[in-house]
Amino acid sequence: MDQCSSITLTLVMNMEEDQTCFNKWILMKIVLQDRRIQHFWPFSSREEWELAEFLNENLNQTQLDAFLKLKWTCKQTLLFSSAHQLSSFMDFLPSGPKWKMQTLVVVGYLTMAPIRLFFRDGLEVANSIFSNPIFANQALEEHCVYSEFMTADYAWELQDQYPVGATVMGIIAGSDKTAATRRTAGMQMHPIFLSLANINSEVHMKATSHAWMCTAFMPIVTFNNVHPEFHAVLDAQLWHRCMDMVISVWQNVGRLCQTLMVS
Repeated sequence: MDQCSSITLTLVMNMEEDQTCFNKWILMKIVLQDRRIQHFWPFSSREEWELAEFLNENLNQTQLDAFLKLKWTCKQTLLFSSAHQLSSFMDFLPSGPKWKMQTLVVVGYLTMAPIRLFFRDGLEVANSIFSNPIFANQALEEHCVYSEFMTADYAWELQDQYPVGATVMGIIAGSDKTAATRRTAGMQMHPIFLSLANINSEVHMKATSHAWMCTAFMPIVTFNNVHPEFHAVLDAQLWHRCMDMVISVWQNVGRLCQTLMVS
């Protein structure tokens, strides 16, 4: 990255500290302009971004600082020199749908720990996947070979009811209990993943395609002084309550339609 770009990055980082409405508008203009010129902005190249991604995913802050202080590393022309600075750079990358947190209470029952649902808006997740240019040529075409949802008669019967320019967006959901051990003290949660039926199933099967987006972490709760059989009933009720929060916006969209970005 040249000197001018470095100055721009410093300006943007300073403006982050003063988030007035005017500064936010200027900040967005700077970010969008620089990203059109350098696709891996705020990093200087794809190589530097790949190194930053590897360090961020595999080293903690202490290890990262130690690595960046090595004599070999100091000789490289990296734009970041500390874990804190790298974290600031990461904040400027496209984040996708924002995460939310909601604390829930089951009336009449106490739990070992607070019930917290971490989730994204289901419609924003669908929009993010639908507008991803990577999948622009992966949508199923008009050739009717029966194999998955978009090749079935029902999908096309629905499509015929929509005006020109509208399209059916099938939602696929998946879940599996996992232990979120990194930096979470062994916490266990049920991650919920969403994808689109419009995307070819062969693409779904490839983990590298990132066609699935983590949308929520369903809480795993232990209720105090509750019979095991009734515990399962409370778990099911809590599960449906959480899912309603994630996908509630789809109910109106199904009736009124929604304008989405197109890749």
